[in-house]
Amino acid sequence: MRTTHILLIIMMLLTGCGSEQTPPAQTTPSGASEPAVSQPIAAPEPSVAEPVEDARYTIVMLGDSLTAGFDLAARDALPEQLADLLAR
Repeated sequence: MRTTHILLIIMMLLTGCGSEQTPPAQTTPSGASEPAVSQPIAAPEPSVAEPVEDARYTIVMLGDSLTAGFDLAARDALPEQLADLLAR
C-alpha cells in the first residue's frame, strides 16, 4: 500500500514537471494557422529630470528610542540637534 502511494506521488510529480507548453496557434484571416509570435514592446522615451534649485537634503536616521530622543525635550533629541548643526 505504501509503495502504491509513493509511486502515485512520483507519477504526479513527473507529469507536472518539465512539460513545455507551446502557445496556441493563431489563425490568419485566410484560415491558415500560424504559430503565436510575441511582438516586442517599445520602451517609452526616457524623461529628463529638471534640475532642482533647492539645496536641502534629507537625512534618514535609523535607530531606537535613544536616536528618537524619548524622555527628552524636543530640542534635546538627536534629530533636532543635527538639524541645528546643519542649519549653521
